[in-house]
Amino acid sequence: MQRTLDILTRLIAFDTTSDRSNLALIHFVRDLLAEHGIQATVLANAEGDKASLLATIGPPVAGGVVLSGHTDTVPVTGQTWSQDPYQATLKEGRLYGRGSVDMKGFIGLCLAMVPQFLASPLKRPIHLAFSYDEESTCMGCLPLIDHMRETLPEVAAVIIGEPTQGRVVSAHKGVHSWRTEVTGVPAHSSRPDLGVSATFYAARIISELERTANELRTNAIRGELFEPPYSTLHVSAMQGGNAPNIIAKDARLHWELRNLPSDPPDAVRARFDDFTAQLAREMQQHSADCRIQTLEDYASVPALTP
Repeated sequence: MQRTLDILTRLIAFDTTSDRSNLALIHFVRDLLAEHGIQATVLANAEGDKASLLATIGPPVAGGVVLSGHTDTVPVTGQTWSQDPYQATLKEGRLYGRGSVDMKGFIGLCLAMVPQFLASPLKRPIHLAFSYDEESTCMGCLPLIDHMRETLPEVAAVIIGEPTQGRVVSAHKGVHSWRTEVTGVPAHSSRPDLGVSATFYAARIISELERTANELRTNAIRGELFEPPYSTLHVSAMQGGNAPNIIAKDARLHWELRNLPSDPPDAVRARFDDFTAQLAREMQQHSADCRIQTLEDYASVPALTP
């Protein structure tokens, strides 16, 4: 117990908010494992300010188990804390601090168990895989996954220590986020006939997304593993225009789909693309400079089932 608390206290002390470096924490973990004779691989990102870590305990054979967690945390800005969020505080059997549950708690437990792992007659390996940027882009684990696929024997299971109140969660929805940019033609508001309003067309796109969301809701599956038991779609933000008396030239909207494993995201995106292509043709009847472009935003996470 005390070893776990000591390690977790050190982990919490590192400010690994997603927009900051996690290297100090990764190097701490690397050095801690080295004290036990375990060599860890550190995989830095292209910018060199963040990294994942992979280490193996036991024989290099197939059938191992991966214990995985992300090292980044969400911000504390604007939150009311009764103590320093980066100083672990034990009160009435509960440990408080940023990341104490999501997910430094699990990482701390894994590291505290290392001496027992080493002392056990393991027939299959235990792999420790710690990533970054889960709380922001969900992209930080991808180079780590690629490296594992290239270097590890086939594994039997991956246990990801997200806070689930001790329940086994064996499936999750997909997450797909896009940014749609609408380019119109500016004009003075006294002559809207000379312009093409990007905000008007963005509003029509949002209405179409709402129709799609409502249709997805009708496909709720009774007894489904998820809450709510249907795919969801929402528009999280919209920006457009730059002056009250100018027909808006530009508009941007961010939208996200969280799909059931049974709902392919490609179908939603294809419907959306057909709709916006029709709008773009309508806009271009006024000016060839008009366009609607949709790009992947921050995440594309596949839905998973057992």
